[in-house]
Amino acid sequence: MLSVKKLTLSDIQRVGGRELRRGELFYNWEAPFNCLAFPFLDYEDGHVIGAIFRNLENGGLKWKSTSFKKHILYGLYWSLPAIVKRDTAIIVEGVFDFIALRKYCENVVASLGTLPTERQLYFLARFARKLIIFADEDVSKDKVKRDGVWKKFHVSFVKGSGDPDELAAVLKKDLISFIETKRVWI
Repeated sequence: MLSVKKLTLSDIQRVGGRELRRGELFYNWEAPFNCLAFPFLDYEDGHVIGAIFRNLENGGLKWKSTSFKKHILYGLYWSLPAIVKRDTAIIVEGVFDFIALRKYCENVVASLGTLPTERQLYFLARFARKLIIFADEDVSKDKVKRDGVWKKFHVSFVKGSGDPDELAAVLKKDLISFIETKRVWI
């Protein structure tokens, strides 16, 4: 799976992730299946407050979370200084998108859902005036606009010809200029 995403085990480990067998402990949680496990870190002090598990087995549940993932922005602990410095947060959907983009830009977080929730946007708006949603290719700008929450924030939308993690693997250092030139204001 990692080779398809153009990620390595060291990329996973860089954000505290590990490969686990069913039943192995990851901090306080038991792996529900053979998986990749990622910690949720408190954005202020880096303490582990939960985990998310990506199933490596065929069939069944793909992801399992220990926390209320709709209230968490994955990677904020690592990215907050860059978000504040640049006054901009780039929001992607998933953990793999986060890991891939983090190689080339530091002000990225993952919403762990197709689109960020109103609560996540309000929270991020405390630290940055510009919020950029870098969506997977199956998310349309119209879907983003249908949710009235977007009117309350200075939000732009980027949609490429592939998912963010795939684009990061191809564009590498050109990723930031791609985001800047392709984004449209909502």
